Amino acid sequence: MHLAEALPTFEESVTLENRMKDGVTIDVHVEHEETREVLVSETVELDPDETITLNDDVTFPYGTYHATVDGDDLAEDGTWEITWELDQRFEAGYAYPLELDDHGIFEDPVDRDSSHGPCTWNDEGEVSTGD
Repeated sequence: MHLAEALPTFEESVTLENRMKDGVTIDVHVEHEETREVLVSETVELDPDETITLNDDVTFPYGTYHATVDGDDLAEDGTWEITWELDQRFEAGYAYPLELDDHGIFEDPVDRDSSHGPCTWNDEGEVSTGD
């Protein structure tokens, strides 16, 4: 029997939404930081408020990711970067959202993991989570 080491895979959708007032054409490059595997490298067109799923056709293993978004439609220098982590803490039953706005690309601070906090236990030993 041969065993191979493998990272668990992230089961939720990782999405990218255009929150700018205009449509954009961008080059998206997503790399797994530990393995250096390039998981997304494509040019996409996004209308205002349009969302795409970055891990639709590829599996994202747990770990840290680095994304570069580049394009003439972006403000300032035209290249934006973000790093984020995916693991069991973010398996919450809904998408893990990344958003573009006029200032850059960022993790959505409201939607992502907003209902989970540090674990506490009641007198009966049941786990309850923070608000």
